[in-house]
Amino acid sequence: MAAPPLEAPTEHEGETVNVIDTRLVIVAPSFQEGNKWRVSDGSRTIFVSIEDPNFIRAVQTGAEAFRKGDLLHVQLQTRQWLEGTELKAEFSILKVYRHEPGPEQQKLQLSSYDETDGE
Repeated sequence: MAAPPLEAPTEHEGETVNVIDTRLVIVAPSFQEGNKWRVSDGSRTIFVSIEDPNFIRAVQTGAEAFRKGDLLHVQLQTRQWLEGTELKAEFSILKVYRHEPGPEQQKLQLSSYDETDGE
């Protein structure tokens, strides 16, 4: 009889896990599978993994497009633990409730310069 496959531990001793609903500003999305996105909660910038399969699929198919200042309304999980004397944290977006486009940038009006009009 074969032994069951070993699973790597996903929790750390003394780990705390908090889940909150919040809004985050997209600083730098990542379209590379497994890479983390950089987002801001208004007071700090953090790296998050995206765990919502529906949102990942929408990003991969191009159904979601992003621009500067976009907001995500999400369920954010924070895991914290101590490694020796150093506090560690990991952030994961478990669910994206809504993607709110950032404010549209106004188009810059450039005046044309016609060299034949002046000397």
